[in-house]
Amino acid sequence: MSSSIFVTSFLFLRRNRNLLVCSAIATFLTVTPKIARGQITLKAAVQLAIENSPQIKIAAADLTKARAALSETKAVFVPAISVSSGLGASSGITLTVPTIFTVNAQSLVFNYSQQDYIRASRFGVEAASHTLADARLQAEEDAAITYISLDNAFQRQVVLSEQLAAGNRLVSIVQERLAVGYDTELELMKAQKEAASLELQQVQLSHRIATLSHHLANVTGIDEHAVDLEKNGISPEMFSVESLEKTCVPSSSVLAAQADAKAKWQTGVGDQRYTWRPQVTLQAQYGRISPFNDVSSYYNLHGNYNTLAVGIQFQLPVLDQGRRARARESAAEAVKAKQQALLAEEQQKERCSDLGRSLVEAAAQYKIAQLDYKIASAQLAEILIRVSQASPGSGPMTPKEEQRALLDAGQKHLDALNLSNEYLETYIRYLKQVGKLEDWITGTSTP
Repeated sequence: MSSSIFVTSFLFLRRNRNLLVCSAIATFLTVTPKIARGQITLKAAVQLAIENSPQIKIAAADLTKARAALSETKAVFVPAISVSSGLGASSGITLTVPTIFTVNAQSLVFNYSQQDYIRASRFGVEAASHTLADARLQAEEDAAITYISLDNAFQRQVVLSEQLAAGNRLVSIVQERLAVGYDTELELMKAQKEAASLELQQVQLSHRIATLSHHLANVTGIDEHAVDLEKNGISPEMFSVESLEKTCVPSSSVLAAQADAKAKWQTGVGDQRYTWRPQVTLQAQYGRISPFNDVSSYYNLHGNYNTLAVGIQFQLPVLDQGRRARARESAAEAVKAKQQALLAEEQQKERCSDLGRSLVEAAAQYKIAQLDYKIASAQLAEILIRVSQASPGSGPMTPKEEQRALLDAGQKHLDALNLSNEYLETYIRYLKQVGKLEDWITGTSTP
């Protein structure tokens, strides 16, 4: 990521003030790091996260299950065929005609409720598809935010290292001034506290980098110690809040909840239409009568040992308390699912509106932070010129004031980087709400 710099080293400043001041004024906004071999791009990280995500694999398994359930509801119209066979001895007349083997076939011909169950299964497949899409978006959002946050943390680490070096130099300068009576113990303690605060920030940032690196390694499936980001120029300046799509679209999770509600409602309709509705089934049976049980002594087979029966059975359920209770249960589930879908829709609308407002605020805050940083950098440039050249009408600039100016500019740089990260995180979350996250990830490229 391109980053702004105001100084590289204080020692270098003291030896090459004039040259560095000129170059800093001209180029303090852009430095493009080199891309090393083996670095992972944002698109590659997101793709690895999609391939490695357990949530996506779980959602894919649920989709396979839903499709199988749909096939199961349709399969009742296809005859189920079974073959049975057995052999045994008998004494006297047999209660049933013994057969060598029997072939049975049975299928549903017509049922009012079955069509509702098929429609419910179709909605179940739709809900599972939306759940899979939502899991994919969650993986993309998580990987993108982790990647950008880690890249931003690395940038802050560089600036903070320079800050800590400047803070330690300030302590040394104040100690020297204290020794000759130009400063007090209070000033020294203030400088020491400032340096200690920078050390704490450095420790906290190191922990933050370790956490982000570990998480990115987990979601992408790569080795944690091999995480090396490509500096692909993703910065707030690349995006415009004004040109961003403002219309929120129903999220995949909301669409999944709506499809699930439709499935529950259709199941409830099917359960309610079970009684007082005719049902038609097809039954067929073929058997080879056993010649080993002296069947011909009791039955006049006329030498025909084959038996075949085909028929249609009509059934009219009149009273089934279990089915009635099940219908009430299904109706309650349908009401619950509908309300859950409405709640998810309202929550998503509120979240989208909140993110839209937060994005505008984050953009404004980042703009102010960038201006603060530019002002501090310009003031630093003026101070360095005053140090290197005795300006007419201006007093001498002390090394202590130099360090203070360096620390102030560095702090403004850190503030700008922090707000840059917040802005990008909010931007990514808002892109997900307006359905543009995947397009944005696909469109990112190395400059």
